[in-house]
Amino acid sequence: MEQKKSNFFMVDNTVFYVGLKPRDIAVYCFLCRMENREKGYAFPTRRHIARACGISKVETVDLALKELVRRGFIEKTHSYSEEHGYEANHYKIIKIDYDNLPI
Repeated sequence: MEQKKSNFFMVDNTVFYVGLKPRDIAVYCFLCRMENREKGYAFPTRRHIARACGISKVETVDLALKELVRRGFIEKTHSYSEEHGYEANHYKIIKIDYDNLPI
């Protein structure tokens, strides 16, 4: 029997204890899953995030992203190239500072 490669990602436990909505936690977890460790950020499209998290509206993803930025869990950077114009945003996962929890 062929052994399958096990994939996993880590999420800081704090996200479950600071009053985030389930949609925010789902989006945060997906961004952690998609993070390119070499580049230091994730860059899925909002539609990809919605589809992966079982969220029916991209606007709901936007609300979750806005809350995660407001609380300091992620930084969002708009991506633009001269050749392609606007591209997928970049999302940097912020290491949680336990002395200054984003509540």
